[in-house]
Amino acid sequence: MATKDSVLALLSIEASTGYELKKRLSDSPAFSWVESSQVYKVLDSFQKEGLAEVEVDTSNDLGRKKYSITPKGEFQVKLWLEDKPELPEIKNIFQQKIVIAAAKNEYSLAQEITRDYRDSLLAEIKVEIQKQKRIEKIRSSDEDFGDVSSFPKPRKHFQDAIPDAVSSYRLDMLQAELQWVEKIQQSLGI
Repeated sequence: MATKDSVLALLSIEASTGYELKKRLSDSPAFSWVESSQVYKVLDSFQKEGLAEVEVDTSNDLGRKKYSITPKGEFQVKLWLEDKPELPEIKNIFQQKIVIAAAKNEYSLAQEITRDYRDSLLAEIKVEIQKQKRIEKIRSSDEDFGDVSSFPKPRKHFQDAIPDAVSSYRLDMLQAELQWVEKIQQSLGI
């Protein structure tokens, strides 16, 4: 249901093609976990359920379909926005692995798992920092970076600060996880 809700919510902001929606989902930290591979299937179901209408662009050979939300779809988004958000699911396979390694008295395996996980976190943190630097460079430059419509625009109002906070969330979570892993490493003598 989360994928459907997310796609419909994005459609409520702006009529879009499936490709544009997939790009927005993958470019936004708030939606990066949504399965963008399901977008076209979800859009077809919206049309059948009366939540979205489709218009085919016949101005070129591509025949792209542009979806726009219907009043019924807008009502669904309103209900979704008013619904109490779920708490984040805490699912950490690393924790499971080190608990099992400890229970089996596999000290060297626990060390290896911890080192590998820390290395993965560091690599992912580096990627997130590069993404944020790229966004900041785009915001502060007049240089042409191609299609930047999915990047956050410069902030002018208090309520517009929300996307900035969402953007930093993933990096903050990765850094907190890294601190926790480093505590595990200390306890393992790594």
